[in-house]
Amino acid sequence: MKLKLTSKYGTVIKSLPETTTSAEFIRTIEADPVLTGNNQMLVTGIQVGFLSRCIDIQRDGKTLDDLGLASGSKVRIEMEPCGSTSKVSDGTLPNVDDKHVTVTQIETKGDNKYKREKDTVTSDIPLLYIKEFDSYLVLRNIPDDNSCLFNAISYAMVGYDSFGPGGVSPPGQLRQVVAEHIMTNVDVYDATVLDRPVDEYIEWIQKKDSWGGAIELGILSQWFNVSILCLDIETDKYITFDASENPRGYIVLVYSGIHYDVLAQNEQLLKDDFVKKWDTTLWPLENQAIKEYGQQLGALLQSRTPKGIDIAQDYDSITPPSFVGGQDCRSAKYSGNGKFFAASQPDKVQVFSTGDGAKDQYTIDIKDAMDMMFSPQGTYLCIWCKPILLDKESGKWNNNVALYNVVVKELVTQWSNKNQAGWKPQFTSEEKIMAKNSVNSKQIDFYELSSGKPFVLSQPTFKYKVQDGSANYQTFQISPGRNPSIAIFIPEKSGKPASVQIFNIPNFQQPICSKSFFKAERCQLKWNSLGTALLALASTDHDTTNKSYYGETNLYLLGIAGSYDSRINLDKEGPIHDITWSPSSREFAVSYGYMPASTTFFDARGNAIHQFPDAPRNTILYSPHARFVLVAGFGNLQGTVDVYDRQNKFRKVCTFEASNTSVCSWSPCGRYIMTATTSPRLRVDNGLKVWHASGKLIYVREYPELLDAVWKPQSIDNFPALKTLDAAIDPLPLAVAYLSKKPTSVVSDSTVQKPKGAYRPPHARRSGGPSVVGTTSLAQRELSQSGSSNASPSVAGTNGGGAYVPGATRRVVPGAPVPVVQESKAAAKNRKKRAAKKAAHEDDVSPSPTPTPSSGPKEEESGSVIGGVISYEEKRIRSLLKKLRAIETLKLKQANGDPLEDTQVSKINKEGEIRLELLLLGWNGETSA
Repeated sequence: MKLKLTSKYGTVIKSLPETTTSAEFIRTIEADPVLTGNNQMLVTGIQVGFLSRCIDIQRDGKTLDDLGLASGSKVRIEMEPCGSTSKVSDGTLPNVDDKHVTVTQIETKGDNKYKREKDTVTSDIPLLYIKEFDSYLVLRNIPDDNSCLFNAISYAMVGYDSFGPGGVSPPGQLRQVVAEHIMTNVDVYDATVLDRPVDEYIEWIQKKDSWGGAIELGILSQWFNVSILCLDIETDKYITFDASENPRGYIVLVYSGIHYDVLAQNEQLLKDDFVKKWDTTLWPLENQAIKEYGQQLGALLQSRTPKGIDIAQDYDSITPPSFVGGQDCRSAKYSGNGKFFAASQPDKVQVFSTGDGAKDQYTIDIKDAMDMMFSPQGTYLCIWCKPILLDKESGKWNNNVALYNVVVKELVTQWSNKNQAGWKPQFTSEEKIMAKNSVNSKQIDFYELSSGKPFVLSQPTFKYKVQDGSANYQTFQISPGRNPSIAIFIPEKSGKPASVQIFNIPNFQQPICSKSFFKAERCQLKWNSLGTALLALASTDHDTTNKSYYGETNLYLLGIAGSYDSRINLDKEGPIHDITWSPSSREFAVSYGYMPASTTFFDARGNAIHQFPDAPRNTILYSPHARFVLVAGFGNLQGTVDVYDRQNKFRKVCTFEASNTSVCSWSPCGRYIMTATTSPRLRVDNGLKVWHASGKLIYVREYPELLDAVWKPQSIDNFPALKTLDAAIDPLPLAVAYLSKKPTSVVSDSTVQKPKGAYRPPHARRSGGPSVVGTTSLAQRELSQSGSSNASPSVAGTNGGGAYVPGATRRVVPGAPVPVVQESKAAAKNRKKRAAKKAAHEDDVSPSPTPTPSSGPKEEESGSVIGGVISYEEKRIRSLLKKLRAIETLKLKQANGDPLEDTQVSKINKEGEIRLELLLLGWNGETSA
């Protein structure tokens, strides 16, 4: 039999007869120079197989077959130098300290020619040098094959060669471990926890394309008796899964939102796989330093410097020459109106005008620009640079935030902000006012922006101060629109509830609307495009009911018009995945609940108006014209994308697969969808794809490492209304080449499949006869063959269930006389009247041609909501305006002294309600046709 033997010094494959005894097997190992590193070593433990089954290593006459070894087995050898007092393994799992897993115990492996000094390292492997241990903490990339969680754990517990095509422990074995554990603990893992029936979950998790998550991490932590630390690089926090009170060590997985990698410690940095066999991936609990270094490496992964930018127009590159050739580019941003584009280099920031390609507009000499933002109309550019401590004793920092006017090309002001989170100032839509937070989060300063007045940072035009001296605000958001408001969130503290307050700028004495609630450590604030309503998504880190690893979420709706507020009641338990406003500001959509999630649409008052069937989806995106709605499952889901026609009763347009998507957005014209796989969320298969709204893939661009991808912002006024969806263009050459290599990676339907006809039972499919649902039973066939005319309605009915249905067509039995339906006298009289009326109408009106699909939309569809597309809200506005006109007529009669009935007076009294509903629907006072 062939066995793969691995020790801390190396790996060999040996062919041994099945009759080899245990003593002979141990002597063979101790005599091998590769396994012993040319040292005098004694075997102290042997583990076999993926799940580390220890075997008895007594030097006796048992054969390899008796020990349970089979050809192809992977054997891990534990060894100690001769003369060591270490106890020989008794068949139990070895302790962490016996496995040389601490960084101080790592020895130089192999030939010294492979040893690299820290100052000569040129590898691009994500790493962090640990000076005190003279070793490296590196990120080991796990293949993206839908089993990255299982493969990452396999790498950490068994070794780098434990999975893949040549591995001895495919992830299917770990999936089987999870399935068996759930089957034996159904009282713990019930349908509520699994969010689906137990049998269905067990079948699902054993499929190779099913992604693991928190449940699988908890189970495998118990199985291996280790603590599994998942480092979320977006939040820089660990999510810990502890097996018991005394785990034998911990491993570190790096979670990017849709992918798992693993951290390892090694003295070597060669890319060759053989170096990975010296990785340390299991650390003792006493060694907490690795956790801290892991967070530092995660921060580096999150902020890796981009090497360049690529700007394309009509899928051809128009990148400025100064950024061609791999120039470092920390940040790149478009202005909100798409007029300018800014990109940073190590010693400057360049601003380009995008009116015709990308022409130089303004060069700002500034070093270490890390982040940028434009004001809404692109007049101002704000830059955040690396903070530098100027004086340690006084604690003075440099002014690392700079505000520039890119139109007149001058510096406006500077200030200091050490924290990159929340550094960005906010502007009103017309750029008349800028707001910035204070250092202590108790005050918001507002400045009027005028080209004729000097900007004095120490003299804000007006201020907002938190009334409660013990409280601090956490975040604020200025509304769009000509009459701006500001929403401010104050988290709960010392038993006091959290609150969201809305003020008119600059009147901060009394809020125009407020809402208080508990279970709110953070809050996401989202205004609609008109600035008339606000969604507040409150969340906590911990779920008090212990139903979720990711805390609790609640959604609240606050409206300026009428000063109303309410909690949005959702009909399914679980987290809220996504919330989004329609560009029309008249509705919003929420994706919520344990998977498969629910997706529900609400009007501006919070009333549910439509709901999709539950499905694994967590992302909702409206097209710019509000014509289409994209509902997708990204992140740790499969990447299925559904596109619906909002203006046609949510009819499904298409479904396609965009797996591993981390960026998704509509084009400004509302006809195309871009999906991109970016780093650091996923470090393989980076690139972008452009799809037509019908689901057709038209463009593909692959990159070794892609950090971000965005459309140039443009006004929808530049694009015609979407009354019908244009036909998709032919795929471009890159897309054709991609599809030829991966023909099964794209699944799209440009139209919804329609039924191909009535169901034909198996026994009728060969005969070629018609499908008769009513004759599928033996009794019905006997009746039809005998020609009986006494069949009861329950037999003769064609509704498929055997029961008589009023109005349903009767089945005609072969050979029986066709029943004659007797028409009543009243029915005959009415039929004659309709025929006469129709004939008279045809004489008066000349016939018009039958409209065809190409003759344009119906008259009722010619109204405009956004870009000329009709909607349900527009119809509602027309109905309300019709009622207003009727009320005006009644008011004139009332003014003239004409007597009115009670119902007419009641109509007049409802005028205020009608006008309020019009305001909430976004009516601007103009007459609607």
